[in-house]
Amino acid sequence: MVIAGDSADITGSFPHTILMVGSFSVLSVDRVENSGNLAISVDMRDQSNRVAFRIDKNGIVNRSQLIVLRPDKSTLLLQDEYGKEVFRARYRNPQVFEVNGQVAYCGRLLRLQPSGFCSSYNNVEIHLPGDSCPTQPK
Repeated sequence: MVIAGDSADITGSFPHTILMVGSFSVLSVDRVENSGNLAISVDMRDQSNRVAFRIDKNGIVNRSQLIVLRPDKSTLLLQDEYGKEVFRARYRNPQVFEVNGQVAYCGRLLRLQPSGFCSSYNNVEIHLPGDSCPTQPK
């Protein structure tokens, strides 16, 4: 189960996209090979479509002013430069992953509130219309 904001979604297939803009996956969870663990993938982009912050099962890239914290081994917390919480992901148990807050795509912040603007289909919990950033290199 993935809990995002005030909503929950049960999935049996991975990778499971939590937030997609157009055809770009911004936030997803996947199974780690040869284990029962889950890994989160977050891909935040600036207005020029450059990677600002990325985390996946291979590691972390942080070219933003976000502060990356691990308050415990099951939680990833991102704060802005003022110490305000922006995003929180928590591995609650092998069957439940919880995400709250907001992520960035093309420099705009997207709040994780599926009940407010989602249409759930094709293993995607929140799907927003849109294409790649206008300034993305071809």
